[in-house]
Amino acid sequence: MKNLGLKQSLGCAALVLLALGGCNKNGAPAGEAEQPGQTAPMINAGLVAQAGRLVLPAVKANPGAVYFTLVNQGAHDVTVTGVAIAGAQEAMMHETSGETMKMLDSLTVPKGGSVVFAPGGKHVMVFGIGSGLVAGKTTTATLSTREAGDITAELKITTAADVAADHGGHKM
Repeated sequence: MKNLGLKQSLGCAALVLLALGGCNKNGAPAGEAEQPGQTAPMINAGLVAQAGRLVLPAVKANPGAVYFTLVNQGAHDVTVTGVAIAGAQEAMMHETSGETMKMLDSLTVPKGGSVVFAPGGKHVMVFGIGSGLVAGKTTTATLSTREAGDITAELKITTAADVAADHGGHKM
């Protein structure tokens, strides 16, 4: 690469300082209120997880699955970048399309929209399910987002047999 001359280097440095001068110490635009302990401004996501459930595997060593509907009631798109399930070692977002399953690094829920996690589509695979996660109890899912930090949702714990017996909310 070509070295910049002294005048060009000083000009670049001045531009950087001008840009930084428009922000307060937390990186928010000048004039916005700072929040104690907050490193950057965060929007109110308005993201809600509804009808959350963790389905335990039929074979203990296999992964379980989490299903829910994410509803974005906020004024901005929200990008989910990860998920953790209390009482499990690991959780990952996946999507099944036809006979192919792929991991999702992130997922955007559009403002005013929703995304459904259901069997045969988007879902969360749960590995290393602890002995404390038993059918009939609850646990929590923590969704990490770019825009609003972590969002927590309650999950009802069920078995695969419960899911097979419950068809569209009606016991068969």
